[in-house]
Amino acid sequence: MSNPDITKNPFLALFPNANEALQFTDGSHDGDKFNNVTQNQRADLEEIKSTSEKDQELEVRVVDPTTDAENTWDDIVQEKLDINNLIERIFLFTVDKRVTDVEERPNRCVYLEDISKELQQELEQDWLDLDCLERVVFERLLLQNPSECVVKTSTIPKSGIPRQQDVSERRVLHYLFSCYLRSHVAMRNENETLLSYVKICQDVIVQNAKTALQSPEVFVGQFPWEQFMSIFRQENYNSDAEVMESFFTDIATEIDKHSEDGSVFTCLSPALDYVQQKFQKELSLNHPEIFHYVDFVALFTQNEHLGECLMYYITPRTTATGKVYEQTLLGELLSLSCLPKTPAHAPEYFTEASRQTQQDHDGTMQTIWQTVAILNDRLYRLIYNMLKLSTKLRDRMLEWIGNCLQANNGRAKLWSSHMPPELLSKMYCSDGFFINLCAVLLRLCKPFLQAHSPKLLKIQPSYTSSTEMSTEQARERNVHMKGLSKEAFLIPSTDAPSPNPVSETASFNFLTECFFMTHYCLHVGTHVVHDKFTNLNQELHRLQGIYQDVINSGGDATEEGRRIKTVFEKHMAIFLSQKTALLEPQLLEMSLQLHVATATLLTQFAITEDMTQFVPVTFPLPTKVSQSLCLIPELIVSNMADLLVFLRRFKDEMIEVIGDSVNHLLTLILVFMGSPERLKNPHMRAKLAEMLECLMPPKESSASAGLVANYHREQLFHKHPLVSNLAETLMAVFVSIEMTGQAVEFEQKFNYRRPMYQVMEYIWGIEIHRNAQKVLADHAEECIEDPEPPLFLRFINLLVNDAIFLLDEALSHMGQIKEKEAEKETGAWQELTPQQQQENANSVRQLEMLARLYNVLSKDTTHTLQNLTSENQSIFCQPVMVDRIAAMLNYFLLHLVGPKQKNLKVKNLKKCSFEPQTLVTNICQLYINLGADKNFQLAVSGDGRSYSKELLLQARQVLKKIGAPGQMQAEFAGLVHTIQTAAVIQQREQDVLTDAPEEFLDPIMRTVMKDPVTLPSSGMILDRGTIARHILSDQTDPFNRSPLTMDMVQPNTELREKIEQWIKENQECSTVE
Repeated sequence: MSNPDITKNPFLALFPNANEALQFTDGSHDGDKFNNVTQNQRADLEEIKSTSEKDQELEVRVVDPTTDAENTWDDIVQEKLDINNLIERIFLFTVDKRVTDVEERPNRCVYLEDISKELQQELEQDWLDLDCLERVVFERLLLQNPSECVVKTSTIPKSGIPRQQDVSERRVLHYLFSCYLRSHVAMRNENETLLSYVKICQDVIVQNAKTALQSPEVFVGQFPWEQFMSIFRQENYNSDAEVMESFFTDIATEIDKHSEDGSVFTCLSPALDYVQQKFQKELSLNHPEIFHYVDFVALFTQNEHLGECLMYYITPRTTATGKVYEQTLLGELLSLSCLPKTPAHAPEYFTEASRQTQQDHDGTMQTIWQTVAILNDRLYRLIYNMLKLSTKLRDRMLEWIGNCLQANNGRAKLWSSHMPPELLSKMYCSDGFFINLCAVLLRLCKPFLQAHSPKLLKIQPSYTSSTEMSTEQARERNVHMKGLSKEAFLIPSTDAPSPNPVSETASFNFLTECFFMTHYCLHVGTHVVHDKFTNLNQELHRLQGIYQDVINSGGDATEEGRRIKTVFEKHMAIFLSQKTALLEPQLLEMSLQLHVATATLLTQFAITEDMTQFVPVTFPLPTKVSQSLCLIPELIVSNMADLLVFLRRFKDEMIEVIGDSVNHLLTLILVFMGSPERLKNPHMRAKLAEMLECLMPPKESSASAGLVANYHREQLFHKHPLVSNLAETLMAVFVSIEMTGQAVEFEQKFNYRRPMYQVMEYIWGIEIHRNAQKVLADHAEECIEDPEPPLFLRFINLLVNDAIFLLDEALSHMGQIKEKEAEKETGAWQELTPQQQQENANSVRQLEMLARLYNVLSKDTTHTLQNLTSENQSIFCQPVMVDRIAAMLNYFLLHLVGPKQKNLKVKNLKKCSFEPQTLVTNICQLYINLGADKNFQLAVSGDGRSYSKELLLQARQVLKKIGAPGQMQAEFAGLVHTIQTAAVIQQREQDVLTDAPEEFLDPIMRTVMKDPVTLPSSGMILDRGTIARHILSDQTDPFNRSPLTMDMVQPNTELREKIEQWIKENQECSTVE
């Protein structure tokens, strides 16, 4: 066997000459000679041993060469070779430029000539070891043109060494990262004896990267923070992303250990500055690079030291306005949206909406939704990681969110809707910011986003009672949301059932904070945008009407026409952008899930204080009210109603998607809507009625959807275990709006009642609800004299009040429109200035809008009365009610079929939603429903204000003219004859009562009293029926406003007997005559 060529072996220097080295490798050495060699080289070996122990704390086997000389020297030589080759493979530099066929060496390296000479001179070695590694690496980093020093080092092609193309890399961090990457490969591939050396190499890499970031001035012309970003951008989406994260986190840890030379924040804040400027000036939702930069920020959540750097960076230095949170880097990420950041920004999407098809709009929405979903997932992961890094960062991240919400609470205040949008945009964060923050917080709520989730029972309502405290106390108690104690609660503190005081040291869990923060964010976020969206929708309808008028007058090509169209296009772009943002599928789905889960929690708070398990709800509700309700903000219920109303109008099918969960929402409504003890504010209970309407199956659904589309909502009103209580609960809230003792504007009151009419109409077609109303009517008739008027009686009294007011207002507005139209037709408008003509046109549109509102509501009211009187005639014909309902019907007929009907003939009845034929039919049906009762017949004919013999005859002719059903015409004709007969008899009786003494007359109705009573506080004497009707609407003395109920009035027997005697005498005289 031929001897190997060892002349190029770097360890030849350990032997006196090549022959002895060759003898050693052959195993044919002489023991004494070997001993002499080892004696001559012992100092070197000892130095190797001590150095290795010092740097690595590794054991280098130095044994007595006389015992196992051959094995020992083999190991030493091989170890030296392995370390040299390992360093070359990781760092791609060398001090030996000879080309070899050694497989372990890389193909090319940077030859460090100066270092090579120094090692030869100082240590007489031409190999790399751990002793010189730091020095050599540093020298390599200082090379200005490493490409000029690249040499070939091996003739054997290598495929297992990654990034060999980086051999000439000059950029400090890029080079060190490629070294770090190769070290990771070495960790997987090297034998176990070299792993400790690989770790040393990694430490050297990280140390030099730390130095580069802390002392960038050492590397002239280089900006390591830029390279930090460049590496991330290059590696983020490839297979080495995890190695990159490890590299950066190792660097941050090392910098933090030596922060006296520069903190992580000092080193990396320039990179964060750059990213923030990119978002402020260039990046928007449709920019192709946004996720590169979002992920770069997220990198800072992979390590506690990086997280502290980011947290410090995003914490506002001042909180003068809520807007400062949006101006932070995290705020910039959260404000990525399809919505304009400010009113001054033009919309980016739907800029030519009128020229695009619905399919185009849908495609744009889908694209935006996909991007937003990805964005919010990544923002959630970013914030979630920050919360998990450490207790300190968790506190600071929650403080950021809590302080942001508190600083922006003005967004949801009533006064903010009256402020200029430009000013609001400078004070508070944008709509897009809050919609995204809502989406992120909803993702944090996922652990309890299920109905009856056991985790819901861990939510601590006393969190809302926490008052101001120091930052340290807040962190100890986990109270990071401020200001909740100032909110309105379901039960005001003055009405609270003496709640137990909350311990000043009580601590709260993370679920509790998530729950309340998320609801508050929805309150100042999506709730506000919903209002803007609804108002903008109304404004678009107004603009559309104006533009249509311009087109009809041939002015679409005028400057005014073009101006209106431009404004309309801009508003439409904003409208579609808002619609897209609000209808993002994941946002809607999680919002609904939260509200369903919240509904199950609130119903538990309403019926029990035991929160160890969910208890089924039964009626009647417990008399004892849980103290927890005085700790639940009203805004939580408001959020629920707000979302359902929005979905009902713009995404109704979403309600059906939640399936059986709609049962939990109805349970909440039934528990709270009719229970002032559990929800004090009548306006909030009226909102629950709006929710109830939203749970109804839609009147019109697509034919393709079929019955399945409404299945769960259909079943809800038939089979919900508590649904038999619905009618009573609905009547209770209807009445409570009138009986609040608060000033409620007419328009607001009817806005509250409008959805109630819709529900009443729907449930009338369901037997269980009709029966429930029949029971209530029977009870009212039995207890009609009770001190507290029965619910059904109060309800129908208010229903009659509403019908009178609404139809009266509708007819009045129709008359005003008729007058305006007449002025225009006579040419009076032509004499006005263009501005005055525009003002008149606006006035007509306003009148049409109000007339439409009143006409729709009056139709609903009369139809509800028609339903109720079809099966509950007796209660309507009681003395306390019959005169009023008869007078109402006569009054309506007088305007609809009498001489005054000509005042209602406006040009466009449809625009005013005026359907006179329907109204006449409904009113005539009311006559028929009640016509069999003698009291009603007499009340109709005895109405001196509107009744006349001709009135009902005119109504009969109108029924025939409009083609009413034959049976209805026949029944009405028979009733007309009956009432006319009764009128003759009644007139005879009335003649007897003429010239009655003043003391016999009711001071309000000016009719002879039948049952006079004395009011206890004012001393006034009224007819029992008169004061009973008053008390139905207002339980006070009408003369001095003192509290008054029917059991307080005092029968005036003496006066009644005098009246009866006087009537008897007059009747006798009349008979004699």
